[in-house]
Amino acid sequence: MSRKISTSALAKKHGLSAKQMFQRFESASFIQRIDEHWQLTNAGIIAGGEMKNHSKYGEYVAWPEALSLEQINAVSSERAKSLSATAIGKHFVISPIKVNHLLAELGWLEKSIKGWKVSAQGLRVGGIQNEDEHSGIPFVTWPGRILDNISLTSLIENVLETNDNAVYPPQGKYRAIDGHFLASQAELSIDNWLYLALIRHATQRRLPIDETLYAGFYLPDAKLYIEYWDSTQTSDDDTLKKEAYYKHGFNLIELSADDIQNLDEVLPRQLLKYGIQAY
Repeated sequence: MSRKISTSALAKKHGLSAKQMFQRFESASFIQRIDEHWQLTNAGIIAGGEMKNHSKYGEYVAWPEALSLEQINAVSSERAKSLSATAIGKHFVISPIKVNHLLAELGWLEKSIKGWKVSAQGLRVGGIQNEDEHSGIPFVTWPGRILDNISLTSLIENVLETNDNAVYPPQGKYRAIDGHFLASQAELSIDNWLYLALIRHATQRRLPIDETLYAGFYLPDAKLYIEYWDSTQTSDDDTLKKEAYYKHGFNLIELSADDIQNLDEVLPRQLLKYGIQAY
């Protein structure tokens, strides 16, 4: 078994700078930048990468000393290819129909009369709009790096129930009419209001970003999030979520304590802006 060495050491072996080596690994989707740190992807683990800890410099990625530039370049070339829903489905062993539905759940696709169209969020992760040359039906292709996208792989693991180590937010103590558990009475009021208004919604749905953050409410028909901000107890997660919503441009309705007392007036007006008619 080949011994493991740091990225800098492997770069030196191949006559490259550490920066060039990191760029090659990123191009091959072996690593990705999360919270200002390099993290291994599934592809990186398959290539032999391993997270190690140095007593002085902290956590770093180690690689097999025998890992060649040819191997890395071959993966980079493969990752550069555009992938259809069929190709993605083949990789994850699921149907292309389910792939498109999952991509739509992430907010990356929008259903057309026939076929699919890439959304603004889908463009951000590299989606490319296409059209069948014979039928004119729209479809979307994706960069190879999509196979290692944390939001997609986490969703697929959730659907297939293959991740035994998944971490979920704690269950709330207030039970809504529809069976959802909420963390506060304010959120309970929102959930019950949505249910009685016959508006399809999810609670504690993970945001489709690399960071592990969960939305208060998600309305899939409008790709819309609803958050109740409790001004009396702002948490670090709330701050991070606010930043994420603005950074990624997600559709968002923000509610305060005053709004909770007037949901019948506030929510119909806000929802209408996103094409949802409550009454």
